[in-house]
Amino acid sequence: AGGWGVAESADSIINSPAEECAPAITYQGDRLFFERADATGKKDLYVSAWNGSSWSEPENVGPPVNTPDASETKPFVTASGDTLFFVRRSDIYIATRNGSGWNAPTLFSAAINTPNDETSPCLSADGREFFFTSDRPGGYGWMDIYVSTWDGSGWGAPRNLGPNVNTSDNEWYC
Repeated sequence: AGGWGVAESADSIINSPAEECAPAITYQGDRLFFERADATGKKDLYVSAWNGSSWSEPENVGPPVNTPDASETKPFVTASGDTLFFVRRSDIYIATRNGSGWNAPTLFSAAINTPNDETSPCLSADGREFFFTSDRPGGYGWMDIYVSTWDGSGWGAPRNLGPNVNTSDNEWYC
């Protein structure tokens, strides 16, 4: 009963000659966020809207999320669709929607970001667990998956998910 259908390429409107990766779709399935590289290799976040039968032409999310001097990558949009997590310069940022676009992003929790690399943000549907990958000391491989739990007033110290999840290889995505 049910199951997965045959894989199909994304709409030709989404796919372009550029490199696109790290898709993140809203819970309602109405918007698709992804990163796209330009000719220099710099990456920006893009969004496309589903109209019921096809995807719209992707639009650059624009400032203040995208910046001219850094790549913005690895988008994750919350179930409500009004909060966007992403990576800039190996740190995780958060931006919230306002009526016409996005508010200025802020560096996510100091409990999460370190001088090491943090990437691949993912928030549980109930908003209480934040998963991400990091190369911080004490891991099992180059990049490991960690979780931080919301305690009602802030994010707790991240916990490595351990050797049943993390290996000596690279666990890059949650």
